[in-house]
Amino acid sequence: MKGRARPNDRPFKLRARLYRTGEFIVDVTQTTPVPLINLFPPNPLPSPSSLLNSTRSTSSLPSTSNPTPTFSLNDDTLLIDTCAMTPSHYTRFKTWPRPHYEAARTRLGLSETDAKREVLLWNHDRWIMEGSRTNVYFWRPIEPSGADSQRETGFGWITPSEGTSGCLSGTERRWMIEYGMIAIQDLKIDDVKAGEIVLLSNGLRGTWPVTIQKS
Repeated sequence: MKGRARPNDRPFKLRARLYRTGEFIVDVTQTTPVPLINLFPPNPLPSPSSLLNSTRSTSSLPSTSNPTPTFSLNDDTLLIDTCAMTPSHYTRFKTWPRPHYEAARTRLGLSETDAKREVLLWNHDRWIMEGSRTNVYFWRPIEPSGADSQRETGFGWITPSEGTSGCLSGTERRWMIEYGMIAIQDLKIDDVKAGEIVLLSNGLRGTWPVTIQKS
């Protein structure tokens, strides 16, 4: 498509569907605009305390008609699922059937169009997996491994491994792993506390911070 974008133009999302018969369909629908700072978040990613301080500073500034988008905390929340999820090919790969994810959202009272709340999923061994529509990241001490085994342990953002948790390897997640913005490290659901700030990501909304809320 050539030419300059018009002010009323909106972004589109593409959903590719490949069937076992060989049929390939691409659905094209309009979607809500997302700031580039969310699609390509800052490296290094800000810590929870930085996000909290940034939000407080922003809220104290006079409002403007066209504020500059910032990577900051808002009122989005992450609820902890009340039942364990069973990992399968349907959680490790992006597929059309999503009854397991929709069941988790229904248990927590989230509608199909609820974009401000997400559900944190965990498996039967109590390892954290992902969100119903997102990958998830926690601020924790990084455990040195492999070539980094001599590195001093420090805090950073971690995401569950695909092997232990059974999570989906999302596109935004892979991008941040490639650029060294997050580490792969597993975490039990028992180690998560209400009120802590975590990050979520998916290919549609990029990466954004949320607060865990007790279900």
